[in-house]
Formats: sequence, structure tokens, C-alpha cells
Amino acid sequence: MLDKKQRNQRIALRLLGHPSVMIPSGLGGSALIVALIAGIGGPLVIFGGIAGLLGGVSALAYRFLFKLNPVAKETLEAMQREVEEKRQTRLDIIRKKLASDREHRDEQLFDDLCEMESAFTRDKGWPEDIEPNTVLQVIRRVDGVFETSLKLLERAFDLRVRAKRLKGDTQTSLLTSSNQLLDQVQQSVQELGQIFAGVQKLSVQRLTGKGVAETELTQNVKELHDLLSAAERAETRRQGILSGADTDRYAEYLK
Repeated sequence: MLDKKQRNQRIALRLLGHPSVMIPSGLGGSALIVALIAGIGGPLVIFGGIAGLLGGVSALAYRFLFKLNPVAKETLEAMQREVEEKRQTRLDIIRKKLASDREHRDEQLFDDLCEMESAFTRDKGWPEDIEPNTVLQVIRRVDGVFETSLKLLERAFDLRVRAKRLKGDTQTSLLTSSNQLLDQVQQSVQELGQIFAGVQKLSVQRLTGKGVAETELTQNVKELHDLLSAAERAETRRQGILSGADTDRYAEYLK
């Protein structure tokens, strides 16, 4: 699994890949904030943040960093490729692990999870339709739900493997817990779908060319924030499942 710093780096790189996140003058310091949060700030990234903060000229900073400075752009792209290659290798390992037994539900959930997560990447235009703070919230929440779900899938698999070596009530309990973890992943997939639908509502004008009334837009923004808050609460609950009583109860079988 990616550690916290690596996850923050990936989120930061995804944000920097979207100039729209940096353009609004109200968040001229996005590059600086991202650099500080992720711990990847080199002189160029810090410069971009300071330039935006001082003059609300993030678009100019972006052009300097990535259009007029090909070295900076190439560096960013190389970092993005490296992070994504490591991530894909890890996903391939998990997929192979899940496919090593006769249970197919976890494999399908894994595929559904990856498909929903990648939907946010394939549609490269949605960050332009949402204010930058919300973009950051969406990316962080999607990433959090995704990573927690991967852990749940692996935990469910480990419980199921150990259950095969046992009999009686303990085996039944382990299999029940494994299925309950998969149920949580199923809910995670649904949550990602709801968040993506919420994002798409804010992209209606871009996608269809039809205007949206201000009241409807405000309601759609509120609905998206409600979905993000609900997903955050659910992720916190699932993190508790991973680190709480169930883990302690079956620790001896997971060694």
C-alpha cells in the first residue's frame, strides 16, 4: 500500500496536472499549498505558489512553470508516470492475489472499484466546472475511499483463506466477516458512483451545452458536498473496521 506521504504526492501531482485548479485568483496559492501538504515542493512549485498568492496570477505562474519552462513540465510528467506505474504494479499484484481462489465476487468488486475510480481520471474536464476547494475534496475523498476499499478486499481475502484451514464456528465466523467486508466494498463502489454523478451534474453545461439555473447549480453543489461528507463518515467507519475489534478478534488467524 502507498504510505500517507506517497498518497499525498499522488494527489498533489493529479492536482498540478489540472491548470484549472490553479487559475482562480482566490486560490492563487494552490501550488504552494499542494507542495507543503505533499512534501514535494521544489523551487519551481514553491515559486508558482508564491506568485499566485502575491498577485492572483496563478494562470501566469502556470504558464511560466509548464508552458514556458519545458524542464518543469517534463519533470512533473516524469513524476506522474513514476507514481502511476508503481500504483498500477500494486493494483496488478492485488488483482492477481484476489484471482488465486475460486471466489469471484472480490475480483468483480475490484474491477468495479477501479472502473469507478478511473472515471474521474478519464473525464479530464470536470475540475474546470467546480471551484478548486471542491476539486481537492473530491480527489481526496475518491482516493481515500479507493485505498480503504483495497485494504478491505485484501483483508476479506486473507480471512477467507484462513477460514479454509479451520472448521466449525470459527470457520463460519471468518467467512461471515469476509463477506461483510466485501459488502462494505460494494457500498464504496456505490458511493463513488454517486459522487461521480454529482460531479457530472456540475458539468451539465459543458457536456450538453444547456444552461443551468443558479438555484439548481447551488443545489447541485450542496448535494455534492453532502455526498462527500457521507463518504468521509463511511470511510472513517471502515477504517475502524480495519483497525478495530474484528482485527483483534482474528489476529491469531492472520499471522
